[in-house]
Amino acid sequence: MTAEEKSKVYNFLKTASSWSYGYPSPTFKEEPAFEDDIEIPEEHEEIKAQEQVQVQPQISQIPAEQNSAEKVPSQGATLESIAAKIALCKNCVLCKARTNTVPGEGVKNPYVMVIGEGPGEDEDKTGRPFVGKAGQLMNMAFQGLGIKRQEVYITNIVKCRPPANRVPEQDEAETCLNYLRNQVILVKPKVIVLLGSTALKNVLGKEYSITASRGKWIEQKGIMYMPTWHPAALLRDENKKIEFWKDLKVVVKFFNKSGVEDEK
Repeated sequence: MTAEEKSKVYNFLKTASSWSYGYPSPTFKEEPAFEDDIEIPEEHEEIKAQEQVQVQPQISQIPAEQNSAEKVPSQGATLESIAAKIALCKNCVLCKARTNTVPGEGVKNPYVMVIGEGPGEDEDKTGRPFVGKAGQLMNMAFQGLGIKRQEVYITNIVKCRPPANRVPEQDEAETCLNYLRNQVILVKPKVIVLLGSTALKNVLGKEYSITASRGKWIEQKGIMYMPTWHPAALLRDENKKIEFWKDLKVVVKFFNKSGVEDEK
C-alpha cells in the first residue's frame, strides 16, 4: 500500500469514527507521516488471489425457489420499465408506509453491481439508494479507491423502506426478488458486491454467514460475488471499517486486472 492510499484509509476511518461519536473523534488527531510499503512481487499476488476464489457451482444465482413468480424480463423490458412496475407495486405490507419506492440507479452493463438490504429514511424521501450516512460512507470509500459511483449499478433486496429500518421479513424479500433478478439479467454485471447479511442470504442462500463469507470471492454463472459488511454496520463497529475498505480494494484489483486482460 502506498503512502497516499494509507492517507485515504486514515481519513476514511477518521470521518467514519467522527460520525459514530457525533463529534470529532478523539481517536484520530494529527495525521501521521505514512510511507510506502515494500511492493510484493506480482506472482505472489496472483497466487494469493487464486487462493481467495471459491467456485461453488451448486448454488443457484438468486435462487428461483425463493420466488414462485420467477420470470425473465419480457421482450423490450428496461430498467426504467421495471422501476415503473416497482412504483406501482403493492404486493407486500411495505407499500403502506413508503414515501417513494427505491428501485436502484446507475448505468446499464456496469462492471460492478452493488446490492444492499433496503432503503432507509433518506432513501425513502428521495427515491435514491444509499444517500444517507451509510451511503455517504460508501461514497467516501468509492472515491478513495477510484470507483465512480455513477459507473456502477446500486440497488437493494427490497425496494421500499421497512418500518424503523428493521431487517426485511422473508416474505417481503421474496416479493421483491423477481425485480432484483430481472435487474441483474438486464444489467449484466461481472462483479456483484453484496452488502451485509440480508443481501448475502437472499442472493446466494440462507446457509451463508456474512462473518464467514466476507472478503472471499464466490463465483456463479460467470458472475463474481464479493460479500462484505453493510456500510451501516461500519457506523456501529469501528473494527469493520478497515475490512470493508480491504474488501472493496480486492474488487478494484480484480476488475483492473480483468480490464487489462480483456484489452489484450
